[in-house]
Amino acid sequence: MAHLKSHQQLTEELKEAKKLVVIGGRYSHYKHPENTYKIVGLGIQESTDKICVFYHPEYMDDKITFVRDLDNWLETPEMNGTKVERFKLIVS
Repeated sequence: MAHLKSHQQLTEELKEAKKLVVIGGRYSHYKHPENTYKIVGLGIQESTDKICVFYHPEYMDDKITFVRDLDNWLETPEMNGTKVERFKLIVS
């Protein structure tokens, strides 16, 4: 399948994403701050060329890997009338 972006563009986007998300870092989610998630890597969704975050929920016994696109990871939803980080870095 032909990609929408060039190899160089994808490489640059991954490089920039690494400035925004700490690989190996632990994050909490705004809805359940008691639960932590460890970032295991970044990747590219093949069908859309979107940068994605790969992470493990540390509160689960088995290490399921979840994937969320970077734009969604970085969103600031509203909670009680205030914009909050969807995922907040707690340990880098």
